[in-house]
Amino acid sequence: MDNLVFRDIRTKDADGPPQLRLVGDFDTLYKKNIDPWGQSGVDDSPMSRYYDHSRARLITALRRTGFTHTSCGLEVGCGHGHVTSLLSTALGLGGSCWFGLDISPTAVKHAASLYNELLFFAGDILEAKTLPYRLFDAVVLNQMWWYVMHQHEQLLHNAHSLLERNGLLVISQAFLEEQNYGREIADGFSGMLKCLMAPGFDLIYVQYDDTGRFIHHDGVAVFRKKS
Repeated sequence: MDNLVFRDIRTKDADGPPQLRLVGDFDTLYKKNIDPWGQSGVDDSPMSRYYDHSRARLITALRRTGFTHTSCGLEVGCGHGHVTSLLSTALGLGGSCWFGLDISPTAVKHAASLYNELLFFAGDILEAKTLPYRLFDAVVLNQMWWYVMHQHEQLLHNAHSLLERNGLLVISQAFLEEQNYGREIADGFSGMLKCLMAPGFDLIYVQYDDTGRFIHHDGVAVFRKKS
């Protein structure tokens, strides 16, 4: 799985930490793996316990920053749709609508089969022509930062174009104790925040857990689109 997402480009006998390059062949990954990253969270593994914690914090962040039962949201990088469905259940209250977007057509097809009451699109947040032709009250990137950090300015531009006036851009992300990829772009959670500070957005909510209680540190940040 790792070689389809990141590849260690060190020579065979090199010492030291991995030197990772983004491969990003997500569609092949979804064709070969029934549950990438254990995203279904159905077992009692350390990863599933982390997901429970992180997803609960994501829902809390949306509630505290004004997402209501009449709001409409888009989850970017939805995979098999588990978090899109969770957001719809936790925040929908019969009124709001949630959509999922993923770069992998295979993942989107499976998500639609699991959660046929929701709408899923195949598209790339970094490619404007592949995005839905509508506006949202929130655009959520859940566990997506590492795959878009190299084009964070394009990410911000496209997210801005997808949002209603005063809409929310929400980033929820795991952070390793030792980061081996992209430190020259953004070192850790604080580095990510610096990348996302942009004229079109105000940072309105930040939470970061580095207590070590879970398999990963966890960060969530919410930005509001400026009028």
